[in-house]
Amino acid sequence: KASPEKREALLKEANDLCQQFLTGNEKHRFYPVAEREAESLRTDTIKAQSAAARALAQKDPEGAKKMRAELAKNLESVADKHKAVLDAALPKFTAAYAAFNKWKTEYGKAHPDVEDAQPPREVLVPLDRCFNDWIVADQRWVSAKVDQVECYDDSDSDKKALADKMIEYCGKMAENEAIQNFPLVAAWYKLMQGRIYAAVQNEEKAGESWKEALDGVGDMQNPTPAQNKQLQAIRRLILHDLVKLRMRTKKYGEVVNIVMGSLAEPALAPLFEESSGKELIIDYAKAITLQADAGQNDYENALKVLGKQIEKENGPGGNPGWAGQYMLAMAEILVQSRKINM
Repeated sequence: KASPEKREALLKEANDLCQQFLTGNEKHRFYPVAEREAESLRTDTIKAQSAAARALAQKDPEGAKKMRAELAKNLESVADKHKAVLDAALPKFTAAYAAFNKWKTEYGKAHPDVEDAQPPREVLVPLDRCFNDWIVADQRWVSAKVDQVECYDDSDSDKKALADKMIEYCGKMAENEAIQNFPLVAAWYKLMQGRIYAAVQNEEKAGESWKEALDGVGDMQNPTPAQNKQLQAIRRLILHDLVKLRMRTKKYGEVVNIVMGSLAEPALAPLFEESSGKELIIDYAKAITLQADAGQNDYENALKVLGKQIEKENGPGGNPGWAGQYMLAMAEILVQSRKINM
């Protein structure tokens, strides 16, 4: 796993190459793909810079705070671009949705005994297209604003102001009449609302939002494969954010219980093959040893957990970089174990 500085340099190099392709190639068939990748690279670069700022905080807290504020401003410029797309998409959706409601009202009056009638193509096609354009643009904007909230230093007043604004916005979107037939969309906004609460250390409210997200999709009947994939993705995101929040609030026993339960659930297995899930394995091992009543057996269990992961990452198809991260965590635990036994 690359250091924050190395990751930032690699992302900058990739972004420069992407920008070179975008210049003068507007008609190329891969131009839309490159546009999306360029946006993703910009966001990832800012996140890498945020990791560097967190590392700097140990040596220069004020310098790190200043760096984080600058990064938040950079993310605001990313969000503004998404907002421009959103502002163009919303009026089109509003018009298409109004046309649908008009048809629904008129058809209902003419056919009072008919339920769940299918709108005609001239109503449904524009509605589907405009709904998709609106939601995609809105979620990209919200994602960028949430990243911006997370960039700010906890002591920065701009963090709370933006957090309050986005918490309210996500709550309204989750209850928006237009998406009530799309529980996965509503759950996504509750997921993001929980992330914002977690970013400002409101553990109780974060938990409430994530519970509402899961409750909203818990009774979905016969989801399609695509819907089930989205559902499991939401569950994995909530699990990741919940463990990170519990680690920050030093509720190590809850971390152990959450991760143990998740490791035993087949539907969540893909998470632990991703980088975000591998981070949770490290958190899990550390949490085992950080519990108030942790003893020698707990240290041995934590080392076994990490040893198993090291063996896996050093094997076929593994990632030696993650093996290195697990070994670093193992070294930390060994040092702590020696202190206890002294």
